[in-house]
Amino acid sequence: MRSDLWQLVLVDALFLCLAGGLALWMRALLRVQRVELGVQLKELEAQSRRLERLQVRLETACGRLERKTATGPAEGDPAVRRAESRPSSGSGKSAGDDRYQQAWRRLGQGEPAAAVARHLGLGMAEVELMGRIQRYRQQT
Repeated sequence: MRSDLWQLVLVDALFLCLAGGLALWMRALLRVQRVELGVQLKELEAQSRRLERLQVRLETACGRLERKTATGPAEGDPAVRRAESRPSSGSGKSAGDDRYQQAWRRLGQGEPAAAVARHLGLGMAEVELMGRIQRYRQQT
């Protein structure tokens, strides 16, 4: 009977060591994951701050564009001079509509937005927006 008691004590001790080792391993794993999550959280916070700064810049730019649109184009604006110097088409459409149609066509052919804007006398932001819209339509 004495050897059975020793066997039982040794098996219990082995089980306790195994459970303790498993608990220590799990604790170390959780600590590593907590550190990794902390690093990811800091990166997300930094990215959030960058996005907030970008949002402020975009809101400022939109406000400027809205004010500029409300007051009309400036007299010395090169885009206005180029647009006025272009001959208008003889059809019922305005010259602006024709320019935008040309811009859509050129962007569809893969011409860079800067070249389209320069050639047609459109704003760079307009042409880039048109290109983004066209890419979005192609994706959906």
